[in-house]
Amino acid sequence: MSCEAAESVEDAVHDNRMFAERAFYCIVNGASEL
Repeated sequence: MSCEAAESVEDAVHDNRMFAERAFYCIVNGASEL
């Protein structure tokens, strides 16, 4: 695996983690408003 591929994978994992945290945050706030 090249360094570029490894970096792209890490970026993808980071993006997915940020998306998951953002989605979880929205879900928690939305549930608390119900």
